[in-house]
This record gives sequence, structure tokens and C-alpha cells, in this order.
Amino acid sequence: MDYLSSKNKKRTTKRAIAIIPFILLSACTEQIVMDPQEEMPIVVNCVLTDTDSQYLNLYYSKRPSENDYRVIDNADISISGGNGNYPFIWNGNCYEATMRPKHGLPYHLNVIISGKELITAKTVFPPDVYIDSINLGGGNPEGGIDQAPAKYYILRTHHNDDLKYSEEVFIWILPEMRKYELIPWEEVPFMYDYVAVDTVRLSHICTDHDGVDNFNICQADWRSMADVSYMEKYYYSSPDLWTAYMRLCSCLPMHEAFLRIHQPKDYEGLTLGGESGYFVLSSNADYEKYPDYVPYFKISILSEEYDSYMRDVANYSIVHKDNFAMHYSAEDIYSNIEGGFGVFGAVYELN
Repeated sequence: MDYLSSKNKKRTTKRAIAIIPFILLSACTEQIVMDPQEEMPIVVNCVLTDTDSQYLNLYYSKRPSENDYRVIDNADISISGGNGNYPFIWNGNCYEATMRPKHGLPYHLNVIISGKELITAKTVFPPDVYIDSINLGGGNPEGGIDQAPAKYYILRTHHNDDLKYSEEVFIWILPEMRKYELIPWEEVPFMYDYVAVDTVRLSHICTDHDGVDNFNICQADWRSMADVSYMEKYYYSSPDLWTAYMRLCSCLPMHEAFLRIHQPKDYEGLTLGGESGYFVLSSNADYEKYPDYVPYFKISILSEEYDSYMRDVANYSIVHKDNFAMHYSAEDIYSNIEGGFGVFGAVYELN
């Protein structure tokens, strides 16, 4: 599924790009290897998040003969947007700016390095998304959190204080199992937070959303992987729902590691109780090995630029059978940095 026209896509050719997956957002990146005959490009990596601090990495690409990459720590860097201008300050490891992006607003990045051409980039912080999830089941017979291995999601974007399907959304969903514990407050007695203390990432997931990207479909059959006996127990009070659930699962292809979904503007989707939404299922959860864990779907909303970048990174890792978090000397990786390489994008995780 290629939603960007070729004139809007800038790809790297015979050069390296550092990978920053949204599931492993880090403050600093490491070296990438360059051909010794090539001019050393400047790499910029900055992914805005819905926090009060933003981080940026700036460095020259590394030659094979060099032991380490050269960080650029004396640049003049700023982000403008949201009726403000926010400078980046070198903190000893990378650049840091104090700002919290606002949903739906554009942001412009300017990087000034003495003796070099101006480096610029722009991105739009993703729209504010309202999410409602419905458990597909009658209750967990094992006790604990009533959270089903299957979910029906309703996603809508905020627009003029009304909930409407008004903006396109780039969605990444990762299947996990999480263990939660009640953690007492230090200062207030008898007050607790329900905190995830451990996470196990699952390897397969499926959906009936018609905007799902099929590039990471695998040959796995859900019926041979999932803990069907557990799920039958889960749906013991809803046999009709279980029958419909199994019928739907049997015709859905499995995706490896995550779902990438492009939900277009004014998306109507499927319907459940008069609401538009879509079905998501995780599989191969080892419920006997992790009896105190519950299924969880980590949902991230990406800017169009960061989505394009991550799609190329994920595709490269699948083709080359490499780790998702590695740094690649890769061709054909999307970049939106003018005057350099890398990515300037945005992401936030739905709660």
C-alpha cells in the first residue's frame, strides 16, 4: 500500500541512515557506515513525542576507516510552530528542547552549521485521536483484569470539539502481554497506581481493517498458534460470539510483529452497535507460561513522514532478516531532511 506519490518521497541512495523505531525511541543514535569515496553527509534524527522534552541527534556519517562517528555539538537548531520558537540545547549527549507539540499543527526544523548549507525539515504532529475499545468476550474465567485477547476498536479524530472521522491517521499496533501490579503511593497512604511491571511482545497479529498494509503478512495460521482452549474458556458465556469470532479469525491473514494501518480521511469502517471500527486479534500468547499476564495492544499514531520512514525500515528488516532496531547501511530509506539525511517526524502512543 503506497499512499505517497513518487514526487513526494525522498529516498536515500547508496548511503546510510540511522534507524529509530517508534517502539524503541531513544535519545541518541549510533554510527552508520559510509563508502570511503563518498562525501560524508550530515544525518539528522528527531522524532517529536507528546512529552515536555524533545531530542535531536546530529552527526556526520562514519567512514569504514574511522572508529567512531563525529557528533556535531555546536549547531544552532530550533523548531518553530504552535505560535512559538523552541531552541535546542546540547546536553552533553544530544540536543534537547523544552516543548510539548500540539495535535494537528505543523512544525518546522532549522539546523544551522557553520560553513554548511541550511538544513530544514517539516512535519505535522498527528491529530488527536479518540479511541474506544470493546472486549469481545464474556469475562476472564481466570480472574484478574477483564481484558480479552480480541478487541473491537473505534478510532475517531477530534475536530472542532466534535468526534468525527475527519483526518487521515497512520496507525501502528503491536501485540503484547503485560503484567500489572498495584504500586502504593509514597506520600499518600492507601492510594495505588496500576502499573505494568513486565511486558512480553507477541509475534503475530491480525485485523479486518481494510486499510491494513499487507507487506508483513506471514504464513502462520492463527488456528495452529493461538491458545484456543484458553480463548474458549474466555468466551464460555458467549457461545454465539465465540462462533462468529472463530469464523472471522479463520479468514484473516496473520501479520508478523505489528500492524501498519492507513486510516483515510472520513473513514467509516465496519460497524458494531452503530459505531464504526475494526477488529484486532493477537495470537500465540503462552497463557500457561504467563498466567498473570493480560493481552495488550500498544497503539501508536505516527506523522505521515515518520510512518513513511518506519515502513521502509520495517520492510528492510523483513527483506534482510535483520533486527528491527539495527542501524543499516541501506538504500531506499525514506528521508524528509532537506540538506541532509535522516528523519524529522512525530509519534504518540494512545492510552
